[in-house]
Formats: sequence, structure tokens, C-alpha cells
Amino acid sequence: MAPDRKKEVNLQADLLFCLLLLLLLLVFFVATLGYKPIARRAPLIVMLPLAGMLIGQVVVLVKKLRQRQSEDVEVSLLPTIDAEKLKKALFLSLWMILLMLMIYLAGHAGGIALFLVFFLRFTSHERWGLSIFLGLGVTFALYVLFEVILKIPLFPGAIYTYTTALIWS
Repeated sequence: MAPDRKKEVNLQADLLFCLLLLLLLLVFFVATLGYKPIARRAPLIVMLPLAGMLIGQVVVLVKKLRQRQSEDVEVSLLPTIDAEKLKKALFLSLWMILLMLMIYLAGHAGGIALFLVFFLRFTSHERWGLSIFLGLGVTFALYVLFEVILKIPLFPGAIYTYTTALIWS
């Protein structure tokens, strides 16, 4: 594949990725509208700058693609699919689904700690000690940021919620 064609495919893939992120961000934005006002604050603080950066990136990518079109370079909106990149994307997508499942079951603190330990150990091949240290450290930092500083309670998890409901009912 010629270098210009490879850059073209990268621009198209980047544009598609940014548009998918914007769509996902829109879904999360709509979901946060159902939260209580205090719980809505932190996601919106993160989402608004992210949306601005994504929109800016989309504008830059569209300008570059239009410039290439005006140079009589053949451009299609769908990138060619590289099997290795697709495999990596699916692998990371499965890890993200696992993260959501862990957060649902064990809550933010437990789910993020477990996810980071396993992700760092099995994907990044870090030592167990470092994986556990980083998992607990990041979890502690998130706890302090949200629970202590912002006073936003983190989701305790389905296991905790249902267990306490059974015990106290």
C-alpha cells in the first residue's frame, strides 16, 4: 500500500473512531440526565471538555479529507479492515465489557481494582506486586477524588446491594 493511501486509511479510521466516540458520549450524556443533580456533576465535568475536543478533532479530520479529495486522490469513507487491528480492537472491547461487568457486580472500587490488577498482569505482563499496587493505588485515588473531595458516592455494586438487602430485610 502506498504511503499516501496508508495515511488516507488512517484519516478515515480516525474519523470513524471519533464519530463512534461522539455517539457513545451522547448515549452517556442522555443517561446522566436521569441521575440526581449531585451525581450528574462529575460525568458532565468530564463529558463537556471531551465532547469539545472530539468535535474539534472531527473538524480537523474532515478538513484534511476534503483537502485530499480536492487533490484528486480517491477517497472512500470506509477504511479497509486490517485483520490484526480488528483483533486488537475486539480484544480491548472485551476487556472494556469485562470492566463494566466488574463495576456492576463489585462496584466502582472493587471493579476497578480487580480490572486493573488482571489487565496489568495478563495484558501488560506486569509483576503481580506492581499490578496489585497500581490497582489499589488508582482505586484509592478515585475514592478520595469522588467520595471525599467531590462528595459523589460511588456505586457499591450489585453484590453488596443485594447482600445487604437480604441481610437487613
